[in-house]
Amino acid sequence: MLKNKIKEVWTLVIIITLSRLPFIFNSIGCDYDIWREAFSGKMIREQHIYNVSRFPGYPFPEFLFSLIYKFPYWLINSFSVLFTIGSTIFFYEILLLKKNKQSFLVSLAFSFVPLIFINSTIAMDYNWSLFFILACTYYLMKEKIITASIFFGLIISTRFNNIIFFLPFLYFIYTEFQEKRIIYTTRFFLSATFFSLLFFSPVIIRYDGKFLYHYGADEISLKQIISFSTLYIFGFIGCLSLFLFSIKQFWIDRKIITINYFRIDKDNFMFFSAIMVFINLLFFIKFPLEAGYLTPSVPFLFIIFSNFLSKQSMKLYLISMLISPFFLLLTAQKFDILGIVFSNEKMENQQLKNSAILLDKIEKLHKNSVVLVSSSYDHLLFLKGGNGFAKKKLLKEITLSELKTLKKKKTPFFYTEEAKELSNKQVSVSLEKFGKSIHPIFINER
Repeated sequence: MLKNKIKEVWTLVIIITLSRLPFIFNSIGCDYDIWREAFSGKMIREQHIYNVSRFPGYPFPEFLFSLIYKFPYWLINSFSVLFTIGSTIFFYEILLLKKNKQSFLVSLAFSFVPLIFINSTIAMDYNWSLFFILACTYYLMKEKIITASIFFGLIISTRFNNIIFFLPFLYFIYTEFQEKRIIYTTRFFLSATFFSLLFFSPVIIRYDGKFLYHYGADEISLKQIISFSTLYIFGFIGCLSLFLFSIKQFWIDRKIITINYFRIDKDNFMFFSAIMVFINLLFFIKFPLEAGYLTPSVPFLFIIFSNFLSKQSMKLYLISMLISPFFLLLTAQKFDILGIVFSNEKMENQQLKNSAILLDKIEKLHKNSVVLVSSSYDHLLFLKGGNGFAKKKLLKEITLSELKTLKKKKTPFFYTEEAKELSNKQVSVSLEKFGKSIHPIFINER
């Protein structure tokens, strides 16, 4: 049994590593949040100043970036590969504890879910936090309460919004360990609170506890929300196969659903999994900014699927998941034969090309010029490297009084069309009256 387990774990490690290798060299990702974390890490290392990449603060990735920001892209992305391997192994161990007979295949398919796959090839922190969530879950199941609490603190330090899972974890402890429920619940509550405050203390101290801030978001249609919560997670093939096998299960193997329902009716872990998914979904509905917000739900959805689908249907579904990242991309805007992995590679190339053009334009501007670049600020300064632009100043945002001061001093002022569009929401006067546009809006569509 132990030999087979070691063999399966090493097989998971090898397959995940080899499948990611071709996709970790382009860049650290398209999401500006990644570059903000990298730039925050750069500032910590070079200037010994800690400014959060964005609120509410992400101290674990920000401080990790302070150690690795000079590494080549592929090496930085390798950390995401490692966190994904760790997530998969913890998920495999959880399935073994639940005596799932398809533990290896379920774990392997989990690592190939398009959302998990993409975030394992870039430096985004979704899979990093998922690793800590699954580690916390595993050690709670093993009754290692303090160890689980440490991992919970790291969950908060990596992605603060995952504090929403505190109550589900408490529920699981309280219902799973009835003889020691009071002791374990109290111990986890106190120790998880302590380690969360400890690991999040850089933000708390730096901002005097004033870090809860929501930036808002562009309006997102219902079609996009549905696309984010289905196609962006499982891919077209994964969604289609799940739909077909669910229909088959309902019409042909309906008895299995009934049997499994009564079998799991007293399974606390199944209810815990359902609560994790439900809480995560509620948070996403409230803040539908990125499909990545639903990353914590993926392993728990797989646990639910494996308890309701027949063994044959689940096996076929898992096999279909292995090819989902590579073929048939369907989103609210686009359809393509090649899957999301190749689309993401194309997006990274387009973004780097656009940034190189913009950096070249800024380089050619008159000395002492001020350039408003808005959301690409951290990205551009990180790419520029060194001390940035010697005698030019890049701005993330600007006020009306600052614009008037620039005009009064006759300081050359430029802006990108993207910055103009974003600043129109804050500045009541048109930027054309104060300067000149130097770069069109860049649309990087998947």
